[in-house]
Amino acid sequence: MKDPFPPPPRDIVRFLEPICARLKLPLLPYHIHELLVALFVYQFIYSYVGPRFSPSLAPKTFPNLQGRSKLDWNIHVVSMTQAMVMSLLAQYVVLFDEERKQMNAQERAYGYTGLSAMALAIANGYFVWHLVMMAIYVRTYGWGMLAHALATNFLMIQGFRPAFLTYGVASYLYEWSNIPLNIHRALGKLKMEKSRFYVFNGVVLFIIFFFSRIIWGTYLTWWFYKDIWSAWTTDPPKGIEKLPTWLLVGHAASATVLQTLNYVWFWLIAKILVSRVVFKKEKKWTGVKDE
Repeated sequence: MKDPFPPPPRDIVRFLEPICARLKLPLLPYHIHELLVALFVYQFIYSYVGPRFSPSLAPKTFPNLQGRSKLDWNIHVVSMTQAMVMSLLAQYVVLFDEERKQMNAQERAYGYTGLSAMALAIANGYFVWHLVMMAIYVRTYGWGMLAHALATNFLMIQGFRPAFLTYGVASYLYEWSNIPLNIHRALGKLKMEKSRFYVFNGVVLFIIFFFSRIIWGTYLTWWFYKDIWSAWTTDPPKGIEKLPTWLLVGHAASATVLQTLNYVWFWLIAKILVSRVVFKKEKKWTGVKDE
């Protein structure tokens, strides 16, 4: 399926082509405008939209937030926006990109569709924004979060090689679980942990997390492993450079770590859900991170 956005100016493409060719990212010049627009939009939301609408949403709480609490709130306004945008966009790609559906193992490893690349560019706009924020506030969030942001950017940008571009888009369906997760965090800031809505949102988080990260995540990871093995053991399509072993290992390791974390986080969510709903214990929800 074609990219619905117009291409970038030809002069920009010509300028970036030799640079991106050396970086082995030949598709990036044709989608760089979408990445930059997304980056600008997310920064605009962080700087202007969130701070201006949050006082209306939480008039008693937001004006009193200071330091990291206020920073977290503004960052998660962007995270919430990104989760909604990417969930809907990824769902549309997975359901309606017929070209993607018909790909074989080689095409899933080396293939490209315009719609998938557009979704990848928009998502990368957020990942770049998040990386910059973690670098600016490294003393607040720690070197671990900065390292995580660097690794995420490096692996996701490889989709413009292209390398497993369609899997990157399919993994954005995990973002469905980040919507109730961000609501949960907002309710915590609003001191609504004892409300019925807090518990209801926790149940919704449990259900969505189960389907998006356990069921879909397990299914996607299994096929990802198979296609990584196929890319390693077979020759690429004629005229295409074989994906390097380090990249295949990196993708396999990242998929393993992420899916393992999904299982761990789901167990923690289930444990706390049982504690709150069955045993009526006032225990806060787990600090699952939005990935």
